[in-house]
Amino acid sequence: MSIKPGIYKHYKGNLYRVHKVVKNSEDWNGSGMVLYEAIHDTPPEEKFIVRPAHMFTEMVEWEGKSVPRFVWVGENLDVITPPSPAEPDSMLKLLRLLSLLQITKQQPLTGYIAAGIKLSEIPTLAEHQYGAAMSAFLVCDTIVQRGGKIDTQKIVLMLLLHDLGELFGGDISGPLNRRFPELREYKDKIGERAVQLLTEFVSNLEREKIIALHHEFEKENTDEKWIAKILDQMDHQFFLEHHHYRQRLTAEKHDYRDTFVHDHIYQLAEKISDPAARAFFEEFFAVFKTDFYEQGFVGINELI
Repeated sequence: MSIKPGIYKHYKGNLYRVHKVVKNSEDWNGSGMVLYEAIHDTPPEEKFIVRPAHMFTEMVEWEGKSVPRFVWVGENLDVITPPSPAEPDSMLKLLRLLSLLQITKQQPLTGYIAAGIKLSEIPTLAEHQYGAAMSAFLVCDTIVQRGGKIDTQKIVLMLLLHDLGELFGGDISGPLNRRFPELREYKDKIGERAVQLLTEFVSNLEREKIIALHHEFEKENTDEKWIAKILDQMDHQFFLEHHHYRQRLTAEKHDYRDTFVHDHIYQLAEKISDPAARAFFEEFFAVFKTDFYEQGFVGINELI
């Protein structure tokens, strides 16, 4: 039997990526075991699965019909075509989701409170997502013009989707995250559940794409992920400059920002493999460090 690598759809709707058929050491002459990977939101320990090849291809009973357990749909997610016809209530679900997303315009980035920023000055989730996504569009376009091989659309979408886990409860501040690292696990679970809830309003195809983007941003090691992480953090840095964060500190207040910027944000560029993208961020950080960091709202100089 031939089971080729690619994307398969389970009869219950989830998508999986088949890597290869491997031998079973306890049944060397058998049909083998299919090694496949869940590409929907799932706990890490359940992400990779093996199943006997004869079971992978067998027919199962589902809703009174005999259907294949798995159906091959393409070599990658990009070739999957939307289902047709649309579900009868798909338009209603879409409008409900658009209504629900209005909360992003009201949800403040509560992590700033621990940094001494007043609640009335804190940006909303929607404002941060817009700033980061616009940065991605401009930055990635420049990188591509310089010969970079990156997926601009993926990075922009990651930044439009990131932090949606804060939609129903806010953020955990940076200092608290660093003092109690175990809190990150709980924050991640809240984020996963928020994404799961929001994707209940979209089609299976859109759900898998959103979950795949969320997983890549949080768990994987790709240039697009690291560029999105950098631009996410840099939007925060420009916000702090806009509000003259350094000038607000007294000599008695400890500022962890220097360490975070130099030891975390700048170091993210070293994880990028694309030469053009990496060279861009080396120049980007050099100019930011000399002309913008701790300078306040430099943009005002362009307006007067």
